[in-house]
Amino acid sequence: MLLALGCDAGGADLTLEVRTDLRPGDDFVAVRAVLEEQPGVAERTEETPALRSHDFARGRQVATYAGVPLGDRRVRVDLLDADGEVLVGRRLAVELRASRVVVLLLSGACRGVTCPRADGDEGSTECQAGVCVPPGCLSLAAGCASCTVDAHCATSIDCVRGRCVEGACEQLTDDARCAGGAVCDVDLGCAERVIVDAGTDAGTDAGDTDAGDTDAGDTDAGDTDAGDTDAGPPGTDAGFDAGPPGMDAGPPGLDAGFDAGPPGMDAGFDAGRDAGFDAGFDAGFDAGRDAGFDAGCSRSCGSAICGSDGCGGTCGVCTGTCSAGECVAPGGGTTTLCVDGIASSCTGTGETWTGSSCCVTNASACVPGIASSCTGTNESWTGRACCVRGPSICVDGIASSCTSPAENWTGSRCCVSNATACVDGIASSCTDALEEWTGRMCCFTAPGICVDGIASSCTGTNEHWTGSQCCVESATACVPGIASSCTDSVEAWTGRECCFTAPGLCVDGIASSCTGTGEHWTGSQCCVEGVSGCTGGTASSCTSGGGHWTGRMCCV
Repeated sequence: MLLALGCDAGGADLTLEVRTDLRPGDDFVAVRAVLEEQPGVAERTEETPALRSHDFARGRQVATYAGVPLGDRRVRVDLLDADGEVLVGRRLAVELRASRVVVLLLSGACRGVTCPRADGDEGSTECQAGVCVPPGCLSLAAGCASCTVDAHCATSIDCVRGRCVEGACEQLTDDARCAGGAVCDVDLGCAERVIVDAGTDAGTDAGDTDAGDTDAGDTDAGDTDAGDTDAGPPGTDAGFDAGPPGMDAGPPGLDAGFDAGPPGMDAGFDAGRDAGFDAGFDAGFDAGRDAGFDAGCSRSCGSAICGSDGCGGTCGVCTGTCSAGECVAPGGGTTTLCVDGIASSCTGTGETWTGSSCCVTNASACVPGIASSCTGTNESWTGRACCVRGPSICVDGIASSCTSPAENWTGSRCCVSNATACVDGIASSCTDALEEWTGRMCCFTAPGICVDGIASSCTGTNEHWTGSQCCVESATACVPGIASSCTDSVEAWTGRECCFTAPGLCVDGIASSCTGTGEHWTGSQCCVEGVSGCTGGTASSCTSGGGHWTGRMCCV
């Protein structure tokens, strides 16, 4: 679908929108869009996160390229999985005669499809709705439709609805048509939700040896304890209780001696608690993720790498502070952070694999991301999260904006080195040497405070306007005041508040009393330099003891 927006003699804006029946946050976690290099056109890449809350079924904007020279242009858009691998993608030839919005349909039917096919047209290099088509093929108008009505996309799976959109079939799943908490899979239909692969249990659960004659024979756990009702058919043991065969029990001969004691020790202890009880908790319970429990509960993690999963478990390990699903160093500093990972990924400088977690030294935060983006000199990919080393703050952003030497793009978040605050703003205002624009927020990189203000007032040598707030260097407190009072060398008026830029305290007071050396009246409060505490008292007692009397309090 192409929508003309207007024309600019110096070039045109090309906006890319993606529509797909794949699930953001599950099937794919990011979208990469590339305006390909051509004579007179430099390659430009934009990468944006794909969260479960994003509506890609109706279409979502993923990139905008401003001032593209008019002519025949080429773009490529890929949906990336959690490992940064391309799930589906395609190249498109665009006739750019004016500013346009191009809507690309990336169908799940193209997973695993290689174009051109060996027995097909060599020019049909792109996949659309499972069919190989030429790069210029986008809609019915291009004469390459794979459907014309919804009926052409019909499926025999009850929970899947096929629809024809711009000549391409989309298969939309509807979990509401599945009973008992099951979810709809486009290929399998209604299936039990599997949250954590119980393959982890194999080390301590039930292989053939565990349920064999020696370990749980007739004498030890006979018909009453481990019969058909309790542990399932012979050979399946506790694995039958916690999930379908193949998901739980380890390979034959692994022996779950841990569950029932070593052979010959008599499994009476296990039998006394009933093998079903053991299977219900399963070895998954030991790992903090009970497969039996999870099967009946839908975890709610989204892109979170830590925190509660809503089912009594967690979304992942975090040895720091879990804040909004991200693992951060306490107090805004740096420390060694351990999070979920993969051994083969946890191999970089400062990374240590513990056998179950990846620990990164001198890290300030571990946040959602993708492997292909988490490649900066200060970034470490654990296999599950992107950790940033050195003091930084990670916030919302856009890949194309998060590009300065002080910024690190994780694939989902923009992390700004040495930032002390990240606040609302606009790109055109967030431009000075102490500000970094992430594409969504303006980060301040000097010690200080950012507060409400007005652009016309936030103009002092130590003030920085973000487009929404005024950030004041070295400020220790920002309090109510008035412009006419907030005027001395250690005060800065933001247009809304008076910021005090010396070590000390700001407390209630009276203008006529707040006049001594080191005392500064804001129009509402008295700020006193070099004090660490303020308390009640009287003027005479306070001053005779060497304190500062504000008119309301004595500061020392």
